Amino acid sequence: MDSIIGTDRFVAEWDLTAALPDSGGATAATHAEAPAVSLAQRELPDAPSVRIMVPNDIQELKLRAPDTAQAWRALTRKAFQHYLEAGYVVRGIGRAAADVHSWYVVQRD
Repeated sequence: MDSIIGTDRFVAEWDLTAALPDSGGATAATHAEAPAVSLAQRELPDAPSVRIMVPNDIQELKLRAPDTAQAWRALTRKAFQHYLEAGYVVRGIGRAAADVHSWYVVQRD
């Protein structure tokens, strides 16, 4: 099924000897207020912080609704490519307790 919708994997590089980056006081709660990229809101906002939404269980979604899974995969790929090429960095992840989605937080570096 991954060959049908492509992979969602990318390589991360993290210098474990470097000082921790300054979060600027950002917390999970402040990230929850950042604009989101999702199937409901496909535009790519121009904001200092953006949440790229992802389904919590893509494997189940691929079985139940393969077209929707493919739409998610294409959207997240587009969003990550756009923001990472624009100099954003991944600063965190989050998930609302009762939500079926998680998110990556990307911020301008």
